[in-house]
Amino acid sequence: MFCKKLTAAAAALALLTGIPAPVLPVQPPMTASAESVTGSLTDTITYTIDGDTLTLTGTGATGTFNYYNGFPDYRRSEDIRHVIVEEGITELGHWTFELPNLQSISLPDSIETLDDNFIYDSYQSQTLLIGSEGSAAQTYAQAHSMFFQNAKTGEIADITGSYTDTIGYVCSYADRTLTVTGTGEIPDYGSGNSKSPVYSLYFESIVIGEGITRIGDRAFAVANRSGVISYSDYGTSAVQQVILPDSLRSVGETPFGSLPDTWVTVEDGCRYFGGILIGTETREDAAAPLTVLEGTQHIAESAFGRNDLPESVTLPESIRSVGSLPKCLVRGTSDDGAAAQYAASHCLLFENVNTGAITEPSGVCGAGVTYRLASDGTLTIEGTGPMTNYVYVNNPDDDYVWGYPLDDSLDWLDLLGYHPFSGNSCIRHIVVAPGVKTLGDFAFIGLPNLETLTIPDTVTRIGGSCIMNCPKLSSLDIPESVTVIAEWSSMPMSYAPFEGCDSLTDIHLPPPSDRARQRAVLPVF
Repeated sequence: MFCKKLTAAAAALALLTGIPAPVLPVQPPMTASAESVTGSLTDTITYTIDGDTLTLTGTGATGTFNYYNGFPDYRRSEDIRHVIVEEGITELGHWTFELPNLQSISLPDSIETLDDNFIYDSYQSQTLLIGSEGSAAQTYAQAHSMFFQNAKTGEIADITGSYTDTIGYVCSYADRTLTVTGTGEIPDYGSGNSKSPVYSLYFESIVIGEGITRIGDRAFAVANRSGVISYSDYGTSAVQQVILPDSLRSVGETPFGSLPDTWVTVEDGCRYFGGILIGTETREDAAAPLTVLEGTQHIAESAFGRNDLPESVTLPESIRSVGSLPKCLVRGTSDDGAAAQYAASHCLLFENVNTGAITEPSGVCGAGVTYRLASDGTLTIEGTGPMTNYVYVNNPDDDYVWGYPLDDSLDWLDLLGYHPFSGNSCIRHIVVAPGVKTLGDFAFIGLPNLETLTIPDTVTRIGGSCIMNCPKLSSLDIPESVTVIAEWSSMPMSYAPFEGCDSLTDIHLPPPSDRARQRAVLPVF
């Protein structure tokens, strides 16, 4: 089992204020001595700061603190780590404690009401609440996923919860470790309003138990320090160590949310965390061959940007699963490992670095139509039927594509994740063999190195946006058998044939046999 521990300093983040405040009530002056600082919150509640401990004394409620009512003088003090609220105080109002380094609060039985944000929201998860069994302190801790200590016994209860019916978690205060146990896949989070069940927890280590086969999108992403969640990019967490099980076979997109660079290993433009390649940075030469760090077990989905197109990606022997790769030559050490399997399923050439042998991918791309990609970059399409019509979509979970409803009549695949050819930089030549009847919609889209395309006289239709964004394709012969070069006009956004093929200036068309064909073909130019 590979375990990579990364140390980090917590990022100092400034809290956003941004709201112009009116003139605030004058606070009673503080008095100071060598040992302590004292002041007043209300007419009946005073406070004392002694070292790193803040003590509240008096009776009644603190009231609400905000930009209009004013704030305590100790607001945002970085020295205060512990708070003691003495018997007699009945209520703690909004933002009573906005203390970035707060570690514990001891609450009396007299407390009847605690505002949902009596501790500033982004500091709640790291704070231990201390009180009596059955007290308001315990109720609050349970409702807000905070650690609670029994003042009488000193026992600190673990925080427990679940991802699914078969996967649960325990968060321990003693070592700030989140342990996940069970079987199956941890779900995806971050779409719409969904957020991970551990979103509000504070933990520094993650131990994923044997039996877990997949970590879903943003499964361990937590709130950022401002307490704000963005569903496209969760905030930072305090995690510094991740232990992965041998059973893990897949990792989703940004499983730990947005991690500071100080918490990850960065090598050759790639960012790694806990044995997982989680993303890429801008590389000086994006086309240069890329080698993934030795010891990496998993590559997260969407780890590579759309514009990162290296000539080849070399994966280490430790790789167990691949979420996504640039569509280029894949190099690895085993003909049956995760790298080879990924290449085969995504129409990518695979080279065994030990033997030099190249495996050529093949598959089905229509009814009675197959493909094979040769080591010289030639993609051969052959068979006796029509190619599959693909639909250009950004998210396979969407019910609509640009407002066009998906139904069983559409044979659609995700452009980046599942389309067999899209974005493939290995493909340099395409030969469609005699017998193939049609070229599918969006069939040859985004091929950065495509130079030639041969179309036989058995093809009668070139699908909508079939040949698109192929910047190196300079010439094309269209046989007389082709009667339709379709436009994708059934969707709200329409692409003209050959759009994005900027070098395609030499196109050979036989004389149109009828006006219908002339109208279908000639508007392309």
